[in-house]
Order: sequence, then structure tokens, then C-alpha cells
Amino acid sequence: MNGIWGDSESWGLLLGFLAPLAIAIIQQPTWPKGARWIVGWACAVVIGLVTCLANGDFGHGATVLRTVVLVIAASQATYTGWKAGVAPKIESATSPRSTKNPSQ
Repeated sequence: MNGIWGDSESWGLLLGFLAPLAIAIIQQPTWPKGARWIVGWACAVVIGLVTCLANGDFGHGATVLRTVVLVIAASQATYTGWKAGVAPKIESATSPRSTKNPSQ
């Protein structure tokens, strides 16, 4: 692939921007803050590693590190914006309903 989308770092940046939406599908609103933080970071690392693997850059340590760091930074930066509107709605929609509080 040529151009800006021909490298893992560019894909990592784009996927990092979109990662909070995907992570919101996994996370549950009832989870403790620490668990949510760990899941968010773990998902970002996995996204970075899979991006490198898909682009054939998994053998280049510096590229893998840059891509993983970009995914983490982009996902953490955009999470602040997503958590105000879209992410909580996704989490609620993909969470099992609680029998204790039927209004959720």
C-alpha cells in the first residue's frame, strides 16, 4: 500500500481514534473504574499489535512500539470526548439488563 495509509502507525492512529467506540461494546457501566481502565488499555494494546500483524510489521520492534503507543494515546485522548455522549449509550445498549433496577 502506498501513501499515508501504507504504514502501521497511520492505521494505529485511525484505529486508536475509533477504539473507544469498540471498547464501549465490551465494557459494562457497572464495572469498577479500575477494571474499566485495565480493559481500555488492554484493548488498545491488542488493537496496536493486531494492526502491526496485519501490515506485516510485527517483526519490527520500533514500529510495533510506535503503533501501540499511538493507539493508546489516540484512544485515551478521544475517550474523553466519546464518554460524554456516545460511549455511555453504547455501553448501556450492550449491557445485560439488571433485574434489581428495571429502569436501566
